[in-house]
Amino acid sequence: MVINMKKNLFDRVIAAIVVPMGIALSIAPASASTTISSTWDRPNDLDGWTRNYPRSLPGVGSGDWDSRIGWSSDHSLVLYDAAEGSPDWVFAPTKFLGDWSVGGKLSFDYYSNNNDTARLVDVVSANGIYFTPYINIHNGWTHFDFDLSSFGANVKDVVALGINMDIHGGPESDHLSNFVLTLNDPKGPGAAVPEPATWLSFVVGLAGLALLRRRCGGARVI
Repeated sequence: MVINMKKNLFDRVIAAIVVPMGIALSIAPASASTTISSTWDRPNDLDGWTRNYPRSLPGVGSGDWDSRIGWSSDHSLVLYDAAEGSPDWVFAPTKFLGDWSVGGKLSFDYYSNNNDTARLVDVVSANGIYFTPYINIHNGWTHFDFDLSSFGANVKDVVALGINMDIHGGPESDHLSNFVLTLNDPKGPGAAVPEPATWLSFVVGLAGLALLRRRCGGARVI
């Protein structure tokens, strides 16, 4: 009858709206990046960072025996170097290691009390050792961003990551802060999983499809 025809038309209109919305939302990706960081917000917590003594860093070697690292009240990691000797670097904890080939960037703030030129980053992987090019370091705080693609093949399986904390000969104290590794793809460490809203949208889309199919098989008006 006319009532059934109107009801059937109404149901089809609703289904035509619900189905595209549900399917579109269900296939929309969740966050496509993974962020791993060290911010040194907790007093005296080095967040797993160590220095290259007595353990050596490939391509760099061991640092000075009398240098030390610590936590600074400005929420940074600081290395105190009493005198010139072997180069002092710090090791990143294991949470920063793994497969970087998915792309992204490495960023951090760096403080030096000297002006000099140095290689700041040492990436060690199964494919070899990579150093960032020599760059100018200025007295004070400087922000650095490194695109992971610039590290070449060495980002496939990173087994060690070092940061130069001894850029100038003689006594110095250099700081590292807001250290962040951003990976562009869920295949990296800490892969993102679909959000609850995504699954709900998918269910709504399926329900809309079922409604459309059932109504399409309803009675015809003669």
